[in-house]
Amino acid sequence: MDMYEAFYEDPHKFYKAVEDFLGEGAEALMRLIIAWLIQNGYLEVANLTADNFMKLLKEGGEMAKIMIRSSFRGESKGVVGGW
Repeated sequence: MDMYEAFYEDPHKFYKAVEDFLGEGAEALMRLIIAWLIQNGYLEVANLTADNFMKLLKEGGEMAKIMIRSSFRGESKGVVGGW
């Protein structure tokens, strides 16, 4: 399974794996990734703030998974080659 599939299947488990690897740096890295996703149009900002996204990643559960998945757009705004 690649990292995109792992994130999609279980965002909390993905975050925990990053946290196990990076320790306290995991949250900073995820916040940078979330900011990039918002800036490049991959996340619907109206649906979920960066703080809420992090809270859902940390808490996990089925509802968190649904909220995270629903925050992604189908296409980016102006990013060539995707992410």
